[in-house]
Amino acid sequence: MSSPFEGKLLVSDIDGTLLYGGVHIPPRNLEAIRRFQQGGGFFALATGRAWQSAAPLLELLQPKAPGIFVNGASLYDANSGRFVDETFLDPAADGFLAEMFARFPTTAMEIFTRNELCVARENGYSAYHQRVTVAPQRKTDIRALPEEKYKVLWMDDPEVIEQMRLWYEANAPENLSAFRSCAQYFEIMPKGTDKGSGLCRLRELLGIPKEDSCAIGDYENDIAMLNCAGISAAPSSGDESAKQAAQIVVGDCTGGAVADFINYLEQR
Repeated sequence: MSSPFEGKLLVSDIDGTLLYGGVHIPPRNLEAIRRFQQGGGFFALATGRAWQSAAPLLELLQPKAPGIFVNGASLYDANSGRFVDETFLDPAADGFLAEMFARFPTTAMEIFTRNELCVARENGYSAYHQRVTVAPQRKTDIRALPEEKYKVLWMDDPEVIEQMRLWYEANAPENLSAFRSCAQYFEIMPKGTDKGSGLCRLRELLGIPKEDSCAIGDYENDIAMLNCAGISAAPSSGDESAKQAAQIVVGDCTGGAVADFINYLEQR
């Protein structure tokens, strides 16, 4: 009898979905992911993190499929150690980014590139973020941003981030897209690039039809991915926007939401 997981692709967000507290993975999730892959399924991570920040998880989970990193700007295959797809911000947007930098002087700015995290300005939020980011880091000047950059991450108090979002929506050029990935984070991406586009490119790479793709995520930056999957889920602890976008709502992140989703896939 064939496994219900055979030929299926399961893509999971990391923070607030697979992990809680940034580092803790419920043992149920580990067991379920191993069972899913042993049954012929392809498991992949989908995250706003750079691949280096997810390296311990990649080692632990041994995913069969390349991961979707930097919110879809980078597809990285840990098994071969190579990037299989990349999308960069248009360098023509540098002037707009410099204007944002000047307009919001308390907001931290980090720039994600292929091999390092470039820091243009810091605050308390970025100090924490840099502690948990494994990628090499260096200071950079707003007047000399890296040419090849995946995304820009802004960090500040939620009310400042909301002001930034509103200003961005009124002034942004058409070659960019953006979203909040948590209350304190605002991310600027290449136009049309998100976890949803990453999932579509990953499906094409693996030759897996939409109906055999599954995704689980907990926040606004997961919605495009949930909409692009054949079957989608959100943890009960997730943001309301993600729960409304998902087809089903499973248990709390801390109890093993990914395991709940895999059990659902097994029984349906």
